[in-house]
Amino acid sequence: LWDVTTGDRTHSSAMHGAEVKSVCFYSRNVWVSGGLDGVVAAWDDRTPTKKIFSLDHGAPVECLTIGDDLAASAGGHKVTLWDLGQQRRAHDFEDAHSKSASCVSFCSGGSRLLSGGADCVLKAHSLKDWSSTRVARFDSPLLCVDCSSEDLLFAVGTASGRVEARLRVTGT
Repeated sequence: LWDVTTGDRTHSSAMHGAEVKSVCFYSRNVWVSGGLDGVVAAWDDRTPTKKIFSLDHGAPVECLTIGDDLAASAGGHKVTLWDLGQQRRAHDFEDAHSKSASCVSFCSGGSRLLSGGADCVLKAHSLKDWSSTRVARFDSPLLCVDCSSEDLLFAVGTASGRVEARLRVTGT
């Protein structure tokens, strides 16, 4: 942990059993991390060596994102949605990707989740009826994804070094 005002490190410890791939703040003092050990864990910076909870994604976690009381983790062939308030798995999008899922981002005011993977496919997952649809195919594996606040554009970063932004087609 770092104090941004002073630039000083306030605490450091081994939080996961393997490389940590993603960290997101959940609230003022609580952050959630995901790592190659397959664990999604919550921490409180007031007691940084003690986990609040630890959840098993079931595969190495490549990416993590948070929206309200939900978190989503990507790794292996699946994307998992977590209810952080209840500290439990809310839904698995099993076989979301034919190769490793590598990135996730909440969109549509938190009612949809975008995921991308090494299969070069971007998918949209409904958080209302749990359906999944392919949004786009790219020439290279996807490493990161985000959408505009108005949901008109989405952008991906690829393994080939490209950033591609595309206009959302109405009805998708």
